[in-house]
Amino acid sequence: MPVGAGSAWLNSREAKRYTLQLVGARDRASIEKFIEDHSISPPFMIFERELDGRPWYALIAGDYPDRAAAIAAGERLPVALKNAGIWPRTFASVQASR
Repeated sequence: MPVGAGSAWLNSREAKRYTLQLVGARDRASIEKFIEDHSISPPFMIFERELDGRPWYALIAGDYPDRAAAIAAGERLPVALKNAGIWPRTFASVQASR
């Protein structure tokens, strides 16, 4: 299993800063495979929330000072990652969704 940051890392992030959500899925194992297949480097975290009454897992990676920096980081990702449908999120939105 890929080792990423834990809840303490997520909770210690400033709410106004940004991260990139790379992928989401119903199956945690598919997120773990995505991490391995794309050699995602820390800091990253798989977080779980409920969606339509069922677990939903999402992968976030990075810590950026603002939306522009997160978007710029996303533009530097390999094409395969960009095509996964990444989007910038505030840490506040991630923290609130758990």
